[in-house]
Amino acid sequence: MKFCLLILSFLWLVDPDVSVVNQHKKAAEKAFMNQKYETAISNYTYLMDSLNVREPEVMLNLAHSYYHTKNMEKAAGMYENLGNIEDTKIRAIANHQRGYMAASEKKYDEALAFFKKALMADPSNDETRYNYEMVKKLLKDQQQNEEKKDQKKEEEKKEEEKKEQQQKDEQKKQEQQQQEKEQQKQENGQKNEDQQSGQDQQDKEKQKPEDTEKQKQGEEKEKQPQNKDGQNNSEEENKKLQDQKMQQMRQQRLQKMNMSEEKANMILNAMRNNEVQYYQQMQKKPTKKKNSGKPDW
Repeated sequence: MKFCLLILSFLWLVDPDVSVVNQHKKAAEKAFMNQKYETAISNYTYLMDSLNVREPEVMLNLAHSYYHTKNMEKAAGMYENLGNIEDTKIRAIANHQRGYMAASEKKYDEALAFFKKALMADPSNDETRYNYEMVKKLLKDQQQNEEKKDQKKEEEKKEEEKKEQQQKDEQKKQEQQQQEKEQQKQENGQKNEDQQSGQDQQDKEKQKPEDTEKQKQGEEKEKQPQNKDGQNNSEEENKKLQDQKMQQMRQQRLQKMNMSEEKANMILNAMRNNEVQYYQQMQKKPTKKKNSGKPDW
């Protein structure tokens, strides 16, 4: 770098514009080395915009200055302009920086592509190779994590669908149970109506014999003799009435036979005495001998 400055100083002696360029280059380089990046940006911008300097080293230092001041958009634009130049050294540095910036944002696919491009420009850069392997591992882990997340989402989705299906099944089961209860309630109501109807029919059938029996009893009651008041006579009164009827019938027969009651009683007593004597004689008669084999005479 000192050798380059010496050459620029020598050229200033030849061309005044060269001396102005070298002056701003020196001021920009000094500010950059002292980490005064705003001053470095001012000088490098003047060199490029006002003095039309397009040297890769100036553009690279300007890109670094933007990076250190957190102006990532302009830094990325400068690095992108240097990503395909012929100078392999600067091309490797520019792509390395772009890869590092992408990796910082966890854009591992882009970072891996930039680091690979930097290694193609400068295979001897161990730092780039290390970052390449590191990002490669991070990308693999990221893909695995994404697969796990996708799998987890899928499992959660299936679990949610399962819960929804269970809820639908439970709701359907409850509705079915409710329908069965309503149906059972209707069947029980119909059954109770049938039972009540059957019970009423049985009660009517039971009442028929009772009514018939009551009717018979009423008829028999009507056949029984009644007193003057129209009420049925008692058993004793009925017996007296029957005896009176029998006495009347006997008197009527005696009248037909022209026989008095006294004479009829005498004849009846005589007949009773003859009957008693007959039974007495039958008791005195000897019994037959057992196993005699002969007639009683």
